[in-house]
Amino acid sequence: MNRTKVTIQDIAEAANVSIATVSRVINNSGKVKDNTRIRVLTAARDLHFDIGSSPISLLLSELEPEKPKPDTKTGFLVFTPSITNSFYGSVIDGIQSAAIANHADCLVIPRNMAELPEHELRLLIYGTNVSGIITFSLLPDTVLKTDAVNIPIVQCSESDDDPRYSSIGIDDYTASVNAMEHILGTGKTKVAFINGPANYRFTKERQQAYVDTMKKHGLPINPQWMIQLPSIGTEMAYSTVIQLLLSKDAPNAFFTISDSLAATVILAAKHTHLHIPNDLVVVGFDDVEISRLCSPTITTISQPKFSMGYSACEMLLEKIYNPQAPVKHTKMGTELLIRGSTYSQFTG
Repeated sequence: MNRTKVTIQDIAEAANVSIATVSRVINNSGKVKDNTRIRVLTAARDLHFDIGSSPISLLLSELEPEKPKPDTKTGFLVFTPSITNSFYGSVIDGIQSAAIANHADCLVIPRNMAELPEHELRLLIYGTNVSGIITFSLLPDTVLKTDAVNIPIVQCSESDDDPRYSSIGIDDYTASVNAMEHILGTGKTKVAFINGPANYRFTKERQQAYVDTMKKHGLPINPQWMIQLPSIGTEMAYSTVIQLLLSKDAPNAFFTISDSLAATVILAAKHTHLHIPNDLVVVGFDDVEISRLCSPTITTISQPKFSMGYSACEMLLEKIYNPQAPVKHTKMGTELLIRGSTYSQFTG
């Protein structure tokens, strides 16, 4: 935004405060809580607003909690269900970049935190002397119902909506409804859904979106078209899709919870001599590299993976450095990317 056009109303909207509050901060008059003052000054800085007094960065440094000295590092754990999954890998790249920028260390643990026994969780936390946790899973009962973990936690991509712990992710339900509406907009109505493990909130929300959208349009849901996989693996998915495509009541569209599963459907379609998107349309989720390398390219829901990880790390470090910092629940935007698997113009 052009700095000459920035107004205090712009700052008020960005900081989610009143114009009067912005005025008090800029003029240094009246009482304003430190955390509110920080929000206003941060918004002013990001909008390149010149307040005409001390540099905003200097004012912020006087208010923000003191961070560790450069010769000491804050350490935290990152629990991920998979280190080979492209989605998690991209989010972890963001976490690590933010950690480096903030002179912190992160240790990636390839385990689902929700499935860890309490004694293992305690050993990992207190044995490594870390100051916080980022997890890609729902929280175990030992965390939700007890005080087994007394360090800051940020949930990334998954959330229990617990008021004690910050979270960042997307609106999986709305994004999935958008994907389903696009599929039905192509004229295909026999839509199959390939889902992953049922113990994740995002798999439940994406499935609910599939069911609700089919019902909204008065379309039948064949139970055989709803495929629940124990893991997001392609080998089992491939054989299942082959059987489905060769059945008498075969679907003519697939919505999958990942791009790797969408690529598996495309491979199975080629094996059964089906043309994509004329005979079969396919929509994936995540916008990882395979969605752009596959032929045809995959229509998918893009979510800001790197930014999500970067923000998750910043949220955690803020809570570590300032235990009084407010808990945040952030939903990031998504985008439907239309490509060759649903639109013939892109198939060449």
